Amino acid sequence: MQQTPESKVFISYRREDTSFVAAAVREKLIQHFRPENVFMDVDAIPAGRNFREHLQRAVGECHVVLAFIGATWIDARDDAGGRRLDHENDWVRLELEAALKRDIPVIPVLVGEARMPTVNDLPASLSDLAYRQALSLRQGRDYAPDLERLVREVKRTLAQEKPSPTSESTRPTGHLRRTLDGRSIWLLLAVVVAVFVGSVWYRAQPSRVSTKDGRSPGGPIASSGPESFASPVVDAPPRATAAPRSAPTPSSTTDPGDSAARPLHRILPPLAMTNDRSAVVKYLGEPTWTSKGHFGNTQADMFYAESEGRMVTYIWDMSSGRVRQIEIAGDPISKPGVIDAVTRIAGEAPSSSTKDELFAAYDRHRGAVTFSVSGLDGELRWLGGSNLYLALWDPALHKEPPVSSR
Repeated sequence: MQQTPESKVFISYRREDTSFVAAAVREKLIQHFRPENVFMDVDAIPAGRNFREHLQRAVGECHVVLAFIGATWIDARDDAGGRRLDHENDWVRLELEAALKRDIPVIPVLVGEARMPTVNDLPASLSDLAYRQALSLRQGRDYAPDLERLVREVKRTLAQEKPSPTSESTRPTGHLRRTLDGRSIWLLLAVVVAVFVGSVWYRAQPSRVSTKDGRSPGGPIASSGPESFASPVVDAPPRATAAPRSAPTPSSTTDPGDSAARPLHRILPPLAMTNDRSAVVKYLGEPTWTSKGHFGNTQADMFYAESEGRMVTYIWDMSSGRVRQIEIAGDPISKPGVIDAVTRIAGEAPSSSTKDELFAAYDRHRGAVTFSVSGLDGELRWLGGSNLYLALWDPALHKEPPVSSR
């Protein structure tokens, strides 16, 4: 059953650490909650606004925060080599500080082999995070049960923080309970007692004539069994669902690799870097999720295919529409698939020495590998255990000033 629209979830994550997993979990959560009540990015801050206040307000509107922690979360570094968590203006730090300060439940989600941070790992303002009960989100056969448990815990936490719309209990919970003074609580209890006495008196009155559907005109539902305090039934409006999209027909500019239209859920092989955003959307349809790009005047369009267990992100220039970076993350593709993806994106096959480096990183004989092909820079590395990350980008893009530090 879908939760009340007032129940809101905030997802905190680092892009280079757990962006793929966070986006996949969001897709799962919006099957149970309204999409507008699952916040994943608040990057679209209007020019001239105080971003600290904007983040605090966005977090303050939510009732539970999921803090995704991957293998590099604790020691993530900025371009100058400083640890991001040590910066007072680090976006992830600001998000979690706002939640902890307001006593909003924060659930650490440990992705893959990530460990729970200790007090010594955290700045003083985040020290309370070390004592929050964490959940694991492992890969392989553990992923599905871990994800189901996460959803259950979110629902359970929200049920404690927010009263159900049909609940007869009016006991204040969560933030409301902390802000009521003694007189307000006694007044609230008096109202509850009055309502209870009134309902008992009403039940003691002679029964009314009921209609065909068992309802008394203007009264409560007629009971056919033992006496019960039944609530009036309100038919909730059906949840709006988007009409299924048909797979767009590839055009000659999209370089899809074959002439037949693929199903929309299939996101690999990737398109070439020479495409612009209109060609990507024409071929793949609207993205699963969008966010502000990290560098320059860019936007990131993420396409997630649950059947493939992967996400492909196209980062494009908002002025020209030109694609400037392409990322593939999720369940690992084969070694030949890596070479095929690099070749399709760059329009040129990597050299033999680059292939050897890519295979060494793929086989975990070495860590992340950076490479160049056809004027593009690239990187291949493993994320949190068994998630593979491959990216190629325009070198000039990363020389532009970053617009956020997520």
